[in-house]
Amino acid sequence: MHALIFDTDPTAMVRQAAILMDKGFNVSCAESPATARAFLSSGTVDLLIAGASGPGMTDRLRAMLPVSGNADLSILVIGDVSATEFQSLSSGLPGFYGMIGRASGPDVLTQLAVSAVDGIDLEQGHRRRQRFVAAAMAALSQRAKATTAAIAPAAPARPARPDPVLPSLDDWAPVPASAPVVETGIIGPLAPPNRDPMPDRRLHLS
Repeated sequence: MHALIFDTDPTAMVRQAAILMDKGFNVSCAESPATARAFLSSGTVDLLIAGASGPGMTDRLRAMLPVSGNADLSILVIGDVSATEFQSLSSGLPGFYGMIGRASGPDVLTQLAVSAVDGIDLEQGHRRRQRFVAAAMAALSQRAKATTAAIAPAAPARPARPDPVLPSLDDWAPVPASAPVVETGIIGPLAPPNRDPMPDRRLHLS
């Protein structure tokens, strides 16, 4: 069985979730009406436990329900209300099953929760839950891929490599015949920079 807990008090949600999980419920929690409506629209919730109080709470809870409705959904409201407000819930909230005071012990929640889903096909509920989990995981995977693609930095463009500059024969000047003879202690030809790379035949070797 899939139970959805809607409450603005996180401590109360954790306590209620622990009680229901001990009885074998699959439990989801929602702190906002929009999140609760998304769960309820999936058609997989068998029991809604809603913390509510104050004027207009019947209309607020009814606004969370999907337009198409859910014939198998039972609703338990947790809060302290007057007799008039209780009558409003009974007549104006589809699926309303009962009311639990905030100060009630865990045994009261356990008994009402179990009796609220009594008679629901457990296998059918389990299949609905599996379909919901599969759809939710697929949606999360798609969202993660889209987020990664959006924030991935673009690879920097590589600058084009310049063409190598090859030396030209114009850069070399022949050694004039009147050039002085170069005396050197290095064995081998020696040509001044920017000269003909061919060895100077007039160079004296020592």
